[in-house]
This record gives sequence, structure tokens and C-alpha cells, in this order.
Amino acid sequence: MAITFDLAKLTSRAVRSDVGTRIIRGMEQGVTKQGGGNGVVNFVGWVFNTSWSLTGFLLGKLAGYFKFSWTTFWSWFVATKQFIWNFNWNATDEQLNASIKAQWTALAGQIGGAFMLKIAQEVYLASTDS
Repeated sequence: MAITFDLAKLTSRAVRSDVGTRIIRGMEQGVTKQGGGNGVVNFVGWVFNTSWSLTGFLLGKLAGYFKFSWTTFWSWFVATKQFIWNFNWNATDEQLNASIKAQWTALAGQIGGAFMLKIAQEVYLASTDS
């Protein structure tokens, strides 16, 4: 004998009938079926429409991280001009390789310094606990 449920008497159904129909603004055209077509095409269209509606929101949030000012733009412009002006256009391959190696060494020194600082802090904290 199978168990039967009266779905209308479930608490969730009673609450849902009291709340009524909920519609998310801006997405109701994708929820209702647009005459004909198959479900996959309607779903893909809904996904694209939803992502397009979120684009403005995401761009607004990202714009908060990137502040634009003419002073910043001008300093970037001057720094670029000075880099191009001072660049050694007649550098040999050995000089270019030495410059690249020096930059990598400087970067490794910064990373190593930060790493060693963290180790030194941990060692100091461990020695003060005892």
C-alpha cells in the first residue's frame, strides 16, 4: 500500500497560497513562456537576459575600485613618456637579459623579505609564549 499525501494540507502549500504570486522585477519576461519554442531556447534566452540585467550592477561595483582623476591620468602619461624617452633602444641582448635578471632578483628579494619577516614574527611570538 502506497503512502498518499494531500498536498493542499501541507504547511508549505498553505503558506504559499497565503503569500500569493511573487515576481522578481526585471525577470518576469523570462519566467513566463514566450509563445512556442522549446524549453532549452527559452532557458538560454532567460540566462542571457538575466546576465545582461546584472551587467550594470557589476560595472557599478567594479567602478568603485577604480577611481579616475585627471591627475592620475597625467602622472601615468608622464611616467610612460619618460620610460619611452629613457629606454635604451640600442641595448644588446646581454644588457636586456641583465636588466630582466635584475628585475627578477629585486622581485624575489621583496618576496623573500616579506616571507622572512613573517617567519621572524612567528619565531618571536613563539619565544615570548614560553
